[in-house]
Formats: sequence, C-alpha cells, structure tokens
Amino acid sequence: MNQQTETSAPLFGDPNQPKNVRVWDCETTGMAEDPKTETIELGRYDLDLETNTIGNPWRGFIRPKGPIRPEALAIHHITLAEIEAEGEAERPRGQLWEGCGQGDIVAAHNAKFEKEIHSGNGRAWICTYKGARAVWPYAPGHSNQVLRYWLGIDDQPDFQGDEAMPPHRALRAPVSATKLNANKATALS
Repeated sequence: MNQQTETSAPLFGDPNQPKNVRVWDCETTGMAEDPKTETIELGRYDLDLETNTIGNPWRGFIRPKGPIRPEALAIHHITLAEIEAEGEAERPRGQLWEGCGQGDIVAAHNAKFEKEIHSGNGRAWICTYKGARAVWPYAPGHSNQVLRYWLGIDDQPDFQGDEAMPPHRALRAPVSATKLNANKATALS
C-alpha cells in the first residue's frame, strides 16, 4: 500500500513564521548601570528573511529631561543642540515598531540592555552579540565594528559603508548588525 505523506508548508508560506528580523539600537544619556539614563535616539532596520535584504530604515530623537553625561557623549556624540536642530520624533516608540509583525523577531547587539528600554511587545529576541560569539568564536572581538572589518563587510558589493557611519548611532549600528545577521545566516546554512 502506497501512503502519501503530508509535507509541511514552506517556511515563508506559513503566516505564523517570522518574515523579518527587526534590528534596532538606542543611544542614551548615560551608561547602562545608571538608573537615571534616558533614551535619546532610536533607530532600526529590517532583515527580510525571505530575500536576505536590508531595508525599512528609521531613526528618531527623544528630548531628554536631564543632561547627557560626558561618558555617553564620548560614545555617540549626540548633543542637545543636535536633538533641537533635528527635532524630536512625534511618536518614537510607535514608529520604532511600525511595519514589524507580531511574529517577527527583534534583534539588538546587546539585547539585555535594549530589552530594558523596550520589551519588544512579546516578540522573540536575538542578541546579536551572543550570536556572533557562537558563530565566530575565534574572531578578535565581537562588537559590530570589529566583526564588520574582520569579516570584510565593507568589501561586499551590497554594503554601503557610508550608511554605517558614524558607528555609534542608533540608525548606524543596526546597519552593521543587520548585515552581520545576514552573514551569520549564510555561515550557518
């Protein structure tokens, strides 16, 4: 007797499967351990899991109530004058999640810190730092920028290096992290 077996639906035909990885970052007025730290910049890109393409960029500023500490300024160089000149985003946290399906995955290079800023509204999380350590354990470092240069991402034809500069900004860090995620997917396949 010849039995037919059911085949499962393809990954991207299943409405319950994630379609994108929303890679996001934020910049703050202080360091992670400071309880008075405020978010001053949010940024995001999406990695389309079907096409392995990067798109849907967005960035927005949030005016802080307190000062920006010198330690934070030394990392991201965002000043109150820049926030004033650019203008504050109208609904920064709402815009951060626009176009992100409930089944999509959220990623950040230090997911533990970003989760404290926003929970992701129940979405699954990927810590790209931990992922990088697992995929490339012998890399000389696991920050976005070390991996960017170690893997030669700037030499890849579809990478626009100017979009990743300056590196410690909420819109710029996800460019490198998103491209790294695409490289991880290739390395693991």
